[in-house]
Amino acid sequence: MAGCRIESSRCFWGSVLEKLPHADPAPGLPTGGNRITQAVPSAHDGGVFGLCALRDGTLVSGGGRDRRVVLWGSDYTKLQEVEVPEDFGPVRTVAEGRGDTLYVGTTRNSILQGSVHTGFSLLIQGHMEELWGLATHPSRAQFVTCGQDKLVHLWSAESHQPLWSRISQDPARSAGFHPSGSVLAVGTVTGRWLLLDTETHDLVAIHTDGNEQISVVSFSPDGAYLAVGSHDNLVYVYTVDQGGRKVSRLGKCSVSGQWPPARATTRPGGAELTNFLPQRSTASALNALSHKYGGHSSHVTNVAFLWDDSVALTTGGKDTSILQWRVA
Repeated sequence: MAGCRIESSRCFWGSVLEKLPHADPAPGLPTGGNRITQAVPSAHDGGVFGLCALRDGTLVSGGGRDRRVVLWGSDYTKLQEVEVPEDFGPVRTVAEGRGDTLYVGTTRNSILQGSVHTGFSLLIQGHMEELWGLATHPSRAQFVTCGQDKLVHLWSAESHQPLWSRISQDPARSAGFHPSGSVLAVGTVTGRWLLLDTETHDLVAIHTDGNEQISVVSFSPDGAYLAVGSHDNLVYVYTVDQGGRKVSRLGKCSVSGQWPPARATTRPGGAELTNFLPQRSTASALNALSHKYGGHSSHVTNVAFLWDDSVALTTGGKDTSILQWRVA
């Protein structure tokens, strides 16, 4: 058996936790219980969330608050330790791979690969909270996602890995690329929106329109204008200069009219993706061929195509996942 007291920094491990069915129970405990014969105090600073017994008889433990992965000998002496980078969050679980490879899962939805001897590198990274923003690069197989966790990730659609990540001050809701691909606009839930340099991921500018969420940010095809759609039913229009790095308020438009909601529903088998049409669609549009696909376990918050239409991308809200769909 194996156990770990999460509320303290002491760990009690497999071979030192023996089942003693014929032992005399402690006062007040039933016969046949477990008795702790050895403990390691101060194994970690804070809770211990992961334990993994290795094939060679050693043991690995993962700490929460201290983000350390520690290798212990068969006699429970500390042999080596390594600290997980702060950006990836505290350790949540540890698993053994081939050879001396270890896999570490963190509280920030990341999976790391490595060993206590060589350190750990990122294998998979994702979002931690509800995911909303999605935008595709105008000329590369890249896309951006952002969400309630304040993370902004620029992804490679080919390697499925983030090329860079940035933390915004507020939870993010929307994103849009300038046609040059060199500048990215990101809308947040507070009315603030950002301009980021896509090469250096540095902040170019911060603007504010209203105090409600920015539901959409979109540059015109020629890059001369930027539309910022707010949940306050106003669209703020900006002129754009210097390749998207400088914007000036031109005016604002009041949104009128009604559009039917997207018919994306959640069922036990996963969320469904369906086409939806405006109320004033023509008869030929209403008879257009459509398809339905399932995949997400939560509501589908966004859909986009790569610049060459080779891949469709979808984001799930509470499942925090990004799915890539090959377009036939």
